[in-house]
Amino acid sequence: MINLLKKEAYLHTASLLFFLFYVPIGYVLNLPRPTIYLTVVLLTVANTFYYERKNKVNVFLKSLPVTTQNIVFTKYTVLVLFLTLFLLYQWLIDWLAHGGLPYLDEQPLNGTSIVFTILGLSIVVSVAVPIFYLFRSFIIASTITLITFFIGAFGFAIAAGNTHFPYIDYVLLGVLYIIDFQPILAPLLLASLCLYASYHVSAIIFRRQDTF
Repeated sequence: MINLLKKEAYLHTASLLFFLFYVPIGYVLNLPRPTIYLTVVLLTVANTFYYERKNKVNVFLKSLPVTTQNIVFTKYTVLVLFLTLFLLYQWLIDWLAHGGLPYLDEQPLNGTSIVFTILGLSIVVSVAVPIFYLFRSFIIASTITLITFFIGAFGFAIAAGNTHFPYIDYVLLGVLYIIDFQPILAPLLLASLCLYASYHVSAIIFRRQDTF
């Protein structure tokens, strides 16, 4: 298990170096936070699968006396740790940027915005990781992931407030009511549920696939 964690941590080295430079540059360029978040998360997920498949890491892993659940679990564990480190780093950069860059459009990060950022990042990871497990081709997986988020965001924007899809508004009102009642616990719980469900889906996909 420790070796699996080390392997996953090693795969994140390039992503770590990337966001150390990208986040400050993003603030200097006044990029929207969602752009920074999506870029870091999607590139991080894509990077780990790219190097695994390029070096045929899973051929070796599936020959070891470890379960597929352990292999997938370590990937999710390191991803969560990596994104936690990313958020802490961005919080620091955000604080420094708002003290020295008066032209920034967005308000400084606070506890509430961090909590909702955790929810957003968890949803992105929960959708992206199973897609990369499902499609063996790195290019196809990357393309499907981008299309999924584009269609999801576009479809949601159209459906929200549309009289032909009233159930969307009911769901949104219900979610907002729960979040308003528990503004910290509810988003964190939802983020945990998304990651938990995604982990099990990924484990099932990985277990049923041949070694690649």
